[in-house]
Amino acid sequence: MQTQDREMLKKLGWLMGARVFLALLLLGLSAVFQYQGKSIFTVFPATALYILATLTLLISLIYAVWYPRTLRPRLFAMVQLLMDVVLVTALIWVTGGYDSLLTFFYMIVIINASILLSRRESLLVAAASAILFGVLVDLEYYGLLPSFAENTTPIIERVDFWSVFFRILATTVACFSVSLLTSFLSVQLRKARDEVRHMGSYVKRMESLATAGEMAAGLAHEIKNPLASLTGAIELLETEICKDADSVRLMRIIRRESDRLSNLVTEFLFFAKPGKGTPEPLEVGRLIHETVQIQEQNIRSRGRIHYRLRLEPEVWVEADPDRLRQVLWNLLLNAAEAIAEEGEVRVFLEVERERMVRIVIQDTGCGMREDQLALIFDPFYTTKPNGTGLGLSIAVRILDAMGGRMQVESRPGVGSTFTVRLPRMGESRKGETKAWAGG
Repeated sequence: MQTQDREMLKKLGWLMGARVFLALLLLGLSAVFQYQGKSIFTVFPATALYILATLTLLISLIYAVWYPRTLRPRLFAMVQLLMDVVLVTALIWVTGGYDSLLTFFYMIVIINASILLSRRESLLVAAASAILFGVLVDLEYYGLLPSFAENTTPIIERVDFWSVFFRILATTVACFSVSLLTSFLSVQLRKARDEVRHMGSYVKRMESLATAGEMAAGLAHEIKNPLASLTGAIELLETEICKDADSVRLMRIIRRESDRLSNLVTEFLFFAKPGKGTPEPLEVGRLIHETVQIQEQNIRSRGRIHYRLRLEPEVWVEADPDRLRQVLWNLLLNAAEAIAEEGEVRVFLEVERERMVRIVIQDTGCGMREDQLALIFDPFYTTKPNGTGLGLSIAVRILDAMGGRMQVESRPGVGSTFTVRLPRMGESRKGETKAWAGG
């Protein structure tokens, strides 16, 4: 089950608990008001309220049985919220209908929908609330619903049509306004929470990478020096001593593995201290387009990977072109290797909040599990048979030196999405670059 589904179920647990509490509170208040013979309502049918509260508790019991077995939490939430709208409408009916003071319960349901669901689904709950309230008042106005009040003048005799119309209109406007406002605030809150969560994991990851880099830099240097001497000695033995075929073959194996070890140490040194290179103004769209063109001709991509680009023009950053190209190449190569047969890689470039540049690389590959996602930026962790596990670690370190960052989302069987964010170059700096190029 995905993290979002688990969070949804946790929130639903709180919602079910709150519903049971309100039902018990309604039972208790009904008993108190009935016993004391007092009421704050124009209509106080104790029996109907007892029935409604008991029905709410029974429905909550059904939800509790369904809760651990649900495989679609969003549908489960939608069913509960729409049923809440029906229960609130029944509560308004038995407590006076048009004259009831409890129409604000619709707003509580709509706020819950905005917190749990998307804006569209919240608007659907708001629409259901407005429609049911309008139907209730209309049926009551035309005498098609029985009234729970005794000796009460029918609405049609004491209220004109336009008063009823504007009451329904006001409730409808209130429902949709609460839905839109709460949805907006909820979306902003979710974005802020996601940003904090990503920043927290990013800071932890960079701290661990920095620690590993500091420890590894000295060790890598110590390995590289004797390794160079060993490689030179092997070359000398290969040319002067080894004459028979078996000795030559063994020496070639030793030399090949020495070169592989040397490359690994070089990569690790780069991971330990990548630096930011020599920054210069870059038009990111052009760099991405060139890198994708090269990747299309790669033997691992040619003929089976289809690339789709959506690149916003004139987006500039200040970065070392070779190092940014290395990051992009690594992500595109990973995307291609994640696709077993034929598939698609989508690359988006856009400006985010005017200050940041966002590069998104999506693939339709095998995707990753949550336990894999937690480890993919760790040094030497790889899911490839021949990988070193340093590619993404180095990419993260390069981006950090540039003032950027990377995050990933993935679902098994669906694919992965890598998002790179970099500071956008200011307009004044961009103008200087264009003037220099024109001169």
